[in-house]
Amino acid sequence: MRATQQALYDGLVARGTNGWPNVQRDVMSWVGKLGGSFMPPGFYYKTFMAPASMWMTYEKFIRKGAGLGRAPTEADPDIYDHFNQHCDVLVIGAGPAGLAAALSLRVPVRG
Repeated sequence: MRATQQALYDGLVARGTNGWPNVQRDVMSWVGKLGGSFMPPGFYYKTFMAPASMWMTYEKFIRKGAGLGRAPTEADPDIYDHFNQHCDVLVIGAGPAGLAAALSLRVPVRG
């Protein structure tokens, strides 16, 4: 949870997630300075897939480097609805490109 999204209350315990091992010597800031080609998007999905038994170890360091903190270990108490929808064409977004795509397909625009 981001600090700007959490209401303050008595007993709240908060800790920073960015800057590992600390803010002054953040490892990922140095990786960023080396250039984006060193660790492009999706890099870890391809690199750390095998052996599968090591993924939990890899994920711990990836999350730490990305500033995401620790993954929750307890079960999610929320209940989610699951359903599938099928369509021939799906236009996402109502910006200029989305509207142009919908109009070119003569798709009814729903608001």
